[in-house]
Amino acid sequence: MPLTRAPGVVKVDLNEIAFPMSDAASGVMVECRVSEDALRKLSGGGSSISSLEAMFEQHREAVENLASHKYDLGHASPHVRGSDA
Repeated sequence: MPLTRAPGVVKVDLNEIAFPMSDAASGVMVECRVSEDALRKLSGGGSSISSLEAMFEQHREAVENLASHKYDLGHASPHVRGSDA
């Protein structure tokens, strides 16, 4: 997995979360994003009132793996969407 978790601030927007990762080979910082739809799918699709940040933390490893996979496919700034989850 060429992207690894990087230190930095997780930014919560209205419908998505931005989080930092690092290209393991080059050390370049990569801003990744995950949509609310993807987080809800990873959470089982229910209508839970959980905050985006709580869902992200619960499924962070899966989200990071999906972002890394998209990066491997050539997405310079991976955005994990519901169709990816």
